[in-house]
Amino acid sequence: MLPKEAFEFQYPTKGDPHLASEVAERLQLSGFKPVLDEKRGLDRAVYVPMTSMRPAADIPIVQMSVITRDTEAESTEANIKLGQALECFRDKGCAIVGSGGSFHDFQAVAAAFFEGKEVPERSRQFEKFFKSVASTPDPVDRKTKLMGWRDLPESYLAHPANHSEHFMPSMVCSGSGGNTGGKQFDMYEYRGTPMGQYEW
Repeated sequence: MLPKEAFEFQYPTKGDPHLASEVAERLQLSGFKPVLDEKRGLDRAVYVPMTSMRPAADIPIVQMSVITRDTEAESTEANIKLGQALECFRDKGCAIVGSGGSFHDFQAVAAAFFEGKEVPERSRQFEKFFKSVASTPDPVDRKTKLMGWRDLPESYLAHPANHSEHFMPSMVCSGSGGNTGGKQFDMYEYRGTPMGQYEW
């Protein structure tokens, strides 16, 4: 449960209705059914990283939601497809920023913080897998490999079963990467919880 302050925080950026309409049109052409919502405030997944990246709130933001399907495989495929639909905006100079993580097991993080427990060493295997797959330049090959991410037993250490929504932004960004191989540009680690950041 988030504290009430999380819902009261202000990040005074401006939106971009014209760009949002262009994105919605593009998504419709790609088979999605986008819904424009001009009243919803920024999610913490947007204002938390943007407060660090652009504290002056000086660039417009079009907030988007990841897609949730009935199965994790379907969600993975849908979010990669979403990213592919957004690639043209990336090519026009828009930054497609995904706020999530390659590791997102809050119970494990809490146990590490409050009880001093180390996350199993095997959790690093998933980070190695994702780093390798992310660097694949061919988009078809990259998608094929990403579709199998749950085949790794270590994936359940990084993202508990049916709680992979925080990994889906990475699928969107990967899909938008086109023929660009991704690279890990930073790594945060706390008591064995490897959380890499990637760019395409």
